[in-house]
Amino acid sequence: MKVIHVRPNPRTRDNTPFINGDVGETGKIMVRIYGADGMLKHSGHGKVKFKANVGRQIHNTNAGLRTTPGGSPLVETIELIDFQRVAPNTALTNDTQYSPFSAGYPYAPRFLLFEELDQSVRGQFTPASYIAQPGIENVTYEVNSHKPWKAKLIQVTTTGSRMIGKIEIKGHGHSTILPSPGLTTIGGNGSYLTVPVRVGDEDGEYKVTVSLSHGGSATTTIIVKEEDHD
Repeated sequence: MKVIHVRPNPRTRDNTPFINGDVGETGKIMVRIYGADGMLKHSGHGKVKFKANVGRQIHNTNAGLRTTPGGSPLVETIELIDFQRVAPNTALTNDTQYSPFSAGYPYAPRFLLFEELDQSVRGQFTPASYIAQPGIENVTYEVNSHKPWKAKLIQVTTTGSRMIGKIEIKGHGHSTILPSPGLTTIGGNGSYLTVPVRVGDEDGEYKVTVSLSHGGSATTTIIVKEEDHD
């Protein structure tokens, strides 16, 4: 298990199980995982500092590509873009839904962008709700021609374009960020940002990180391993 959502049910819109503290305070989240025998298997905790404004946010996602209904016990397979396993020098470029999900492998790293709360989007202010949250439209990136493992995250506006963050892939071998497939659009909940990459020629973990200026960041991990031929 890599992600735990602490959130209200988007279908019933009930109250959130998580309540913010005052600005400047620090909250703690404690997690305990029990086995079917009722015995404690793992536990841990994390801290969060409550800010007046957290800025724009970004998260890993497989939304739009996974088998529906996602998260349902009817879907028994685990369908994640994060932690894909590929051979050295593989290009991860697919951004199209396939059935079964494995037929589209390997998928390009995929992220979900969220606009900052209380900011004007097309003349309307974003609501302070959890779901649905408006995305960030007309976002693309420009790969650094001298350092192709880095890119500038750009938002195109009617008056030009501005840098709103950065992208970087790190790993044991030479790797590159491939050209952007196009501009993001505002969907029902966030906007999809696809970042196709080519991993290097050495085994190990490669991490693709997208960081938003004065906002959040998200990292996708790719496991690179040469196949054994016995």
